[in-house]
Amino acid sequence: MLAEPSPQQAYRGACPLIREYGWRGLYFRALVQMMHEPCIDAWHRFDVPAEARAHGVVTEEVVEGMPIKRWILRRKS
Repeated sequence: MLAEPSPQQAYRGACPLIREYGWRGLYFRALVQMMHEPCIDAWHRFDVPAEARAHGVVTEEVVEGMPIKRWILRRKS
């Protein structure tokens, strides 16, 4: 499993996050805005499934969660 901070909290507006996730949406939106993470944009553009395939790993599932996005990966047998 590979996990990352959800792109939703970095790029969606506060109102949609509050409507969908309540106070947690607002909290994680504020948290990502206060932190200095110079590589976040580059990481969110990184093609995880393509890189996994290049290394012999299959992407079984992508969970677009909030505050965590997860990739379930399995090594090819």
